[in-house]
Amino acid sequence: MARLFILLQKDLREQIRSSQLLIAGIMGVFFGILSPLSARYMPELIALLGADQGVQIILPEPSVIDALQQFVSNLSQLGLVVFIVLFMGSISREDESGTLDFLMTRPVRPVMILGSKVIIATFVAGAAVMVSALTAGFYTNLFFDGFRTGPFLYTAGYTFMYLAGAAVVTVCMSAVVRRSFAAGALAFGVLMIVSALGMVPAIGPFSIGKLNEAAIQAGLGGELLFRPVIGTFVLTGIVFTAAVYRLKRRATHAS
Repeated sequence: MARLFILLQKDLREQIRSSQLLIAGIMGVFFGILSPLSARYMPELIALLGADQGVQIILPEPSVIDALQQFVSNLSQLGLVVFIVLFMGSISREDESGTLDFLMTRPVRPVMILGSKVIIATFVAGAAVMVSALTAGFYTNLFFDGFRTGPFLYTAGYTFMYLAGAAVVTVCMSAVVRRSFAAGALAFGVLMIVSALGMVPAIGPFSIGKLNEAAIQAGLGGELLFRPVIGTFVLTGIVFTAAVYRLKRRATHAS
């Protein structure tokens, strides 16, 4: 446990030194402001653009539902890309610098090396979603009637699970392949394939992609969905096991 704590300190310092934690926080604030603002003013902007072309465009009055959808959409799409870029080099950077081989020749188990990075990635995802939710909640309550804090916390929770799951998959893929870009592409591919499985009736409700639907439904006061949460834990468990196996093989060769 002491070794894991040392690894956590090292990885957290790297997140701060490389400004990855700062970037994730800025992203969270940006999307937290953008989501309610775009939901509130986009219809007016579209109407103005139509008026310039001599076309009258009548759109429904924006509501808190639009703000929730924008919040979930921005973080689960654009935020996903940001997180993949941030974490696709988690292991490969240490491989290139020789730090990974150094750790492998010490009494540090591969599961601790990877576990530390997964914990820190989850922490970064939590910090980003927290500041984003605080910002989005403030502006949504300011611009729209009917905003409820309780259901919105469930929305933030589901969104956190989605981004944390994506971050964990990306970290694990960086242990499976040695190139950062290849790890990012592989993580994106895995997430897209698993999300696409959401259309399969038997296993679809367990897809990580269903977390986004669950986030919006919960924000509207609907039923809480647990199957996508279970599916996300299963997915991350599988990729984590595969990544640890890959690192163990490397440790064997290193020794």
